[in-house]
Amino acid sequence: PADFTSFTEKAIALCSTEYKVLLKLRQLKDSTRQEKFDFITLNFKTIIGILDAVKAPPLIKSKIKNDLKNFVKHYDQILAYVDHIESEKDYPIVEAHLESARREISKSPVRKGSIQLNEFLETELSKEPQVGFIIGVGANDVTGMLLPIATSLTGRVDGSQIIVTGAVSSASASSAELDMAVQMTKQSAQEALTMVKNYIQELTSDYSVPLVFGDFLQRYSLHHQLLSASYNVGGPSAGYALALNTLSALLQIPLCIDFGITGAPWTKGVRKDEVGGSVIIGGHRKKTEKVLLYLRRMYMPLQNYKDLEPEFLMGYWQRKKDIIAVTHFADLMPEVLFLDEQHNQQREDLIEMRIRLKSEKYYARQRTLNLKEDIIETKKKMRTRAEGEILKRVDALRKYLGDPGRDQYISHEQIFRQYVKK
Repeated sequence: PADFTSFTEKAIALCSTEYKVLLKLRQLKDSTRQEKFDFITLNFKTIIGILDAVKAPPLIKSKIKNDLKNFVKHYDQILAYVDHIESEKDYPIVEAHLESARREISKSPVRKGSIQLNEFLETELSKEPQVGFIIGVGANDVTGMLLPIATSLTGRVDGSQIIVTGAVSSASASSAELDMAVQMTKQSAQEALTMVKNYIQELTSDYSVPLVFGDFLQRYSLHHQLLSASYNVGGPSAGYALALNTLSALLQIPLCIDFGITGAPWTKGVRKDEVGGSVIIGGHRKKTEKVLLYLRRMYMPLQNYKDLEPEFLMGYWQRKKDIIAVTHFADLMPEVLFLDEQHNQQREDLIEMRIRLKSEKYYARQRTLNLKEDIIETKKKMRTRAEGEILKRVDALRKYLGDPGRDQYISHEQIFRQYVKK
């Protein structure tokens, strides 16, 4: 990422500067005491950095810091510490260089603003599984950006079934591109609802899912709030995030808090049982880097996943983090819904097994017996459990709507308590 490139360049430049000072330091061998004193006065900070890099004894550094004249007294001893460095490539990068590089970058007004925004968004990450709260992610020309999305059911507003806020359009000519992104996000929210209906309809042929949701939403609006300081990261790639939040809000099923997601789903799929097929998007690498700074899982369309180098992926597997390819919406169901402890443990096992399988393949290690089969079986059981819960709750909505004596002001949560089959 751009920030890391700048950080690395500054650290290397600092080493290069210290090496050049080191060469001049050696040339002072036949200089007078005053010339040596003048040199240390002008290059004090850099010379201390050199002593840090070569791990000189703390006593020497403290003597020089307390009295610069001690530099002249210990000149030969100091040269002995750096005698083994014959070229710039021999000069070590140490933690002090990295800290200095980070401090320099943080002084940049642009970088400081970016840090403050990231720190703000980090505080907005959910501390516990919630209904209708997910981490989407966008990208601009420089970096990825977290995009928390909060979705709620609210009383019908202006006759609109879908409301999207946090995406503010403008009438100025220069904001045409921004306006297009805003409209695309609103369009994605509508498509997300349609896709959720189509997905659930494929799970049952007993009744019309679109009519059940249509009747239920007569008095409600789905309100999506995009938490972004500036709207330059939305558009269609928030489609999967909006769809998961839509399903979560409608059925009161919490979502896990350890993942981010990007991708634009179809409302259908290449096969009828693969509704919500993934569509390739842009900026997937920058988005991944941003999400995995804070979270342990990142979901993206399969075609984007194929574009990532094995070495890039392996770096995250070593840290017990993973990037998962998505082929269609149902593929997500077993892994992102927060149901109960048994289901949660199965998800933990699935994450661990999948990283192990990928790592064994990358390193060409001996494969764990039946590992791939265990992953498939675990995910199959989890999907059955997740989709069973979804159908129970949709059926509860249908029964509630068909109950002539229903309480019109009953809470959403209470509907599932009263009408879900035990």
